[in-house]
Amino acid sequence: MNTTELFVEHLITGLMSIAWIMLFSLGLIDFNLSTIPLFHGFEAIALIFVFSMAYPLGIFTDNLADSLLKRWNNSIRKKYELEKNGITVARVLMTIKNEDVSKYFNYVRMRIARSAGVNFLLLTISSILFLTIHKNSSDILISFKLILTVGIIGLILTLWALWSWKNIVSNYHKMSKRILEEYTRIQNDLT
Repeated sequence: MNTTELFVEHLITGLMSIAWIMLFSLGLIDFNLSTIPLFHGFEAIALIFVFSMAYPLGIFTDNLADSLLKRWNNSIRKKYELEKNGITVARVLMTIKNEDVSKYFNYVRMRIARSAGVNFLLLTISSILFLTIHKNSSDILISFKLILTVGIIGLILTLWALWSWKNIVSNYHKMSKRILEEYTRIQNDLT
């Protein structure tokens, strides 16, 4: 994985994190949409602030997602018995030095999917909090429908991201097993 891919990956994750952090923050203060014109002319400063915060927030969110999903990842990994021979995929990739095979083991999609799952969940929670605190008291039914809709859409996005992550991880480990089996077979044929 090159540095640019890693930077972009953390930037995407961080921008998603900023969305739920902003909604959570705005939900806790007395925020009124009519105050937005007061910030006119400060867009460049806001953009600099957002992008300078996005990268480190992306790293933090990725680490959080990795910690939260570690047990699930390990259970998927155990299913494929990757540690059976004591040979790791990293060792095989360093030994065979095949760029096409190495490209398959790019970690970017896995990281973005797992971080998206955490970000969608937190975005859903912060959106519901924001809408609950700032609901229009004149029409409770519309506010309730909006909160329910946001909750359902957020749950669908969260589950979709986690389902994608699970499939990417399963395919990653399945391919790892194939590579290790083929490598072991070749090594045995050489001896």
